[in-house]
Amino acid sequence: MATQSEFPNSAQRFGNKILKMDPTQSYAFFMEAPVAICVLEGPDHIFRLANPYYVDLFCTQETDLIGKPIFEALPEILAQGFKPFLDEAYLNGKPFDGKEFPMEIYRPDGLIKKLFVDFVCQPYKNNDGKIVGLVSIITDVTEKVVAIAKYRRAKEEAERANELKSAFLANMSHEIRTPLSAMIGFADLLREENLTSEERKSCVDVLIKNGQQLSFIINDILDLSKVEAGHLRLEYLTTKPKQIAEDIVSLFQVKAREKNLNLTFIPDKSTPEEVSSDPVRVRQVLTNLVSNAIKFTENGSVTIQSMTIKHSSGRDLIAFEVTDTGMGIPLGAEEKLFEMFVQGDTSTTRRFGGTGLGLALSRKLANALGGNVIVKSSIPNLGSTFLFTFDDCPERREVPGEVAEKKKDFTISALTDGGLLLKNVKVLVVDDAPDNQLLIWHFLTKAGAQLESAENGLDGFEKAINGNYDLVLMDVQMPLMDGYTATQKLRDHGYKKPIIALTAHAMSEVRKKCLAVGYTDHLTKPINPKELISCIAGHAYH
Repeated sequence: MATQSEFPNSAQRFGNKILKMDPTQSYAFFMEAPVAICVLEGPDHIFRLANPYYVDLFCTQETDLIGKPIFEALPEILAQGFKPFLDEAYLNGKPFDGKEFPMEIYRPDGLIKKLFVDFVCQPYKNNDGKIVGLVSIITDVTEKVVAIAKYRRAKEEAERANELKSAFLANMSHEIRTPLSAMIGFADLLREENLTSEERKSCVDVLIKNGQQLSFIINDILDLSKVEAGHLRLEYLTTKPKQIAEDIVSLFQVKAREKNLNLTFIPDKSTPEEVSSDPVRVRQVLTNLVSNAIKFTENGSVTIQSMTIKHSSGRDLIAFEVTDTGMGIPLGAEEKLFEMFVQGDTSTTRRFGGTGLGLALSRKLANALGGNVIVKSSIPNLGSTFLFTFDDCPERREVPGEVAEKKKDFTISALTDGGLLLKNVKVLVVDDAPDNQLLIWHFLTKAGAQLESAENGLDGFEKAINGNYDLVLMDVQMPLMDGYTATQKLRDHGYKKPIIALTAHAMSEVRKKCLAVGYTDHLTKPINPKELISCIAGHAYH
């Protein structure tokens, strides 16, 4: 280690702080400073002093530095371009102050330490005023540089997220207002007395179509929020890939024919008859892919192919390929399609509509199912092929309850028999929304049921306990007493009749909670009259 006497007095001129110190103070400052300081002498910049921080920074020993030119002791400094600054400062007396230099230091173990430094080079003179050396201070600012870089990235991401949110809200407003405007307009049109029966039917068809479109949008938003929050719950049941594809072809056949498109399903022989997965989510992903294919195809065909493929891990995956002869995807835009609220190009929304959520949600659902959704191939103006894969998970299969199976068997036959399926069935409807009550009364009385109503859970509990009903339809979210509490109280009081949840809460966890507190079954709003009647019949007659 250097001694106090070896510290050159001329180095005290570096910085106002050192100038005001006596030799003892300056030496202590030099040795204890939280920055790397070295004293170089002569045109070759020979080390005369180096404080402990400097030695540690360069991963070396003081004995390897003192008495050696800097570019011999630390050759990497030469390679990184510091020599011109040192030479300029020594020859011309021009101090140098550089900020955030990238620097690499070679450690004894062969690894490279990468950092950013602030570099100060100050000439010092002897008593005759001649420059005899340099004082160099190096400050490690890596943490600051990294923090600033992270801040900038976070700021850019926040700004992009804000832009996406703004675009999403504007687009979502358009997507919701469009069907809503049609529904309000055609509902108002139905008030006219001089409409023909055909015109009235046409108005009703428009109302139903646009209502379904609103439901799809809301469901996508809810599903995506559940995935993002990690609250998505999958139900692993017996899943039939071929049946799902055939159902989707049947669903979209009319729309395909309207555009003169040939919609077909081609199952490969490797396609299994049954697997264990979530059939609702599989159907949801494939429906979105086929819907998009039809939307973006003006001429030609849309083809669904099913098969089994090998994952890189060696396990088998069930796969669907959806191939179209449509507009294709612009080069470089393939991955952007899977970002939330983003579409292939900015004109897509204006030309074709859509929320920009479908593919983002589809990929997240496929990931949750153990697979993925990717663009397998795409050629602009010739078409695209999307590949959807998912896993077979027999170890996670859930067995449906016996009651649900009996109900299903009954309703299939009941719906084909005709007549008053609910003749003399006494139903208590517990719902706080008058419009819903009116709608339920219309559907059920037409099917022969006898109805009474209650406007909240407390009233519903009292009527169920004191009345003689074959079945209770119970909403979940109500004033005074919610449906969960009312149902649990009924079961605690020994009530044995079926209680069916009829609620706007469509999430699987809500259904499970309903069944856990004592509901017999769970139906979701908007009300599907056939499902409602068949469900009531299935429980009332067993």
